[in-house]
Amino acid sequence: MSFKAALFAVGFIGLLIGFLVVLDAQLRLRHLHIARGLIAEGIPEPEARYRSGASHWDQPFIARIWRKYPTLPS
Repeated sequence: MSFKAALFAVGFIGLLIGFLVVLDAQLRLRHLHIARGLIAEGIPEPEARYRSGASHWDQPFIARIWRKYPTLPS
């Protein structure tokens, strides 16, 4: 493999990892927004975080990426 091909591969992998991190952050914000809405309705914070799926982000990123993301409540 030439140096240019290796450099391209490393750049592409870095871009892919960056995309996954951004996607993870957007999903987290969506779930936290739903949890805040549930808290505003009078549901206790731990229960709201569990019901909205926001408690999924209490785990480290490396452990979290291998698990299924929680679905958003309707």
